[in-house]
Amino acid sequence: MSDWKMKCPYCQAEMTCDTVDVGVGYVQCGPYCCDSCGASEIGPERYTEITDTKTFKVLDHIDNSEKLGLDPDEKRTGFYKNRISPLANQKDGKVISHQEADAIYREEYFKENGNPYNAPVDRFAPPKEEDPHQSEEYQKFVESMAQHCRCAKDRPCDGVLAGGICDDIQDDEDLFEDEDDTFKD
Repeated sequence: MSDWKMKCPYCQAEMTCDTVDVGVGYVQCGPYCCDSCGASEIGPERYTEITDTKTFKVLDHIDNSEKLGLDPDEKRTGFYKNRISPLANQKDGKVISHQEADAIYREEYFKENGNPYNAPVDRFAPPKEEDPHQSEEYQKFVESMAQHCRCAKDRPCDGVLAGGICDDIQDDEDLFEDEDDTFKD
């Protein structure tokens, strides 16, 4: 857990909470929990904020104490008695750190979905795409362009594929009329 500590409001034992290093310091990322009596800090589930959608100002808080079944001591202290906050990372009824929760999540997720991290990945390489020149659509286009090429019968030349005239025609000046650059048959 962490070195963030406080006294339990019920049994006075030492309580700790999960923290995470955010680069400039540590931030609490889990409730304070007591290993002695099982108390845990009530989290944001206690209140619902009513917020103005235009200004994002908090207009009101709705106390969810009734829904959560909080007794007077829990309301007063802000700690559940002998139960864990439903928002805490937990396993088998015990609070766990965010690292443990992440490891469990990844293990369970990868069992079902496979581990994408096993494959070597170059983060800077562009995503692999199918070669467009190998597609069936492109091959049909190439076949249709072959009829416009005079230099090859089975495959059009680069000039025709690029949308221009046949490479063979460019080499033969006698095929054009000088006055209007029209093609002679």
